[in-house]
Amino acid sequence: RQMCIRDRLWLVVVLAAMAAAVDLFLLARARELGVPPAALPLLWALLHVVRAGFAAPLGALSDRLGRRAVLGTGLLVHTGVMAGFALLEGSPWLWPLFALHGLHAAFSEGAERGLVADLSGADRRGAVFGLFHALQGGGALVGALWLGLVWERGSAALAFGVAAGLALLAAVLLAWLVPGRRAAAAGS
Repeated sequence: RQMCIRDRLWLVVVLAAMAAAVDLFLLARARELGVPPAALPLLWALLHVVRAGFAAPLGALSDRLGRRAVLGTGLLVHTGVMAGFALLEGSPWLWPLFALHGLHAAFSEGAERGLVADLSGADRRGAVFGLFHALQGGGALVGALWLGLVWERGSAALAFGVAAGLALLAAVLLAWLVPGRRAAAAGS
């Protein structure tokens, strides 16, 4: 049986969740790079102010340009952020990276949920969203455990580098496996 579009999206959802670094790891990396403990809540706040400030406009953008395009952009931003956390050797660039991480979340979260809603029928939407959150949560759990293990046994740079690779793989698979708005409409 050929894999349906929604099933292909699940692969992207799990990979993206595995690549998403828990905020605590970002803060631990910031501390490792010399950010004083008193500044850590400010970095965390910056991330969430950007996330909250851009979520609605980027959600509207996904309505106009298509969910896949906005989600793909978010995954590419995430790739860059994780690569930045891997390559950093000092703290001044952390501020823009935390802001970009918030931007990634604003790009990705609404578009991803919108894409799931678009690909599920109204009669099964509850079950589909339940599966979405289970897969996303499981992927995030595995990713967090993995990130901690790689950091502990290797280095923070290695852990964030592999997270960047997973985010890039999720973006590529999204573009390759999940058709855009026009292709999905033509195929249904």
